[in-house]
Amino acid sequence: MAPIRSGPEVLDIYRSINALAETVNGLYKTELIRRRGPWRNVDEVELATLGWVTWFNTERLHSDLGDVPPVEFEHAWANGLENRPLRSSESASDAPGGTNHPPDPAPQTAGIQ
Repeated sequence: MAPIRSGPEVLDIYRSINALAETVNGLYKTELIRRRGPWRNVDEVELATLGWVTWFNTERLHSDLGDVPPVEFEHAWANGLENRPLRSSESASDAPGGTNHPPDPAPQTAGIQ
C-alpha cells in the first residue's frame, strides 16, 4: 500500500479542487438559479438543473478548447484530430440567435406543482 502523502503539495491539490468546485457552483447559481428564479418548488429546480448540467457538459463554447463545445472537442481528440485547430464555425450550436447560453427550463406539465 502506498504511503499517505501530506504536506503543502497535497494541500495545494485540495485547494485547487475546491476552487474549481466553487467556480462551477458560482456559474450554476449565476446562470441558472438567480437568472431564472424565483422557483416554485424543488422539482422545478431539479429539472432546470438537469438541463443546465447537460448544456454545461456538452454544448457550451469553451475558450480553452478553441471555442467548441467540450463534447465536440472530445470526439475530435478521440478521432485523432487533436492537432487540428477547431473553429467556432465548425461547432454545432443550436442555441437561438447563435448565442451559447443554457437552455430555458422545460415548461411545467400538468400534475407537477
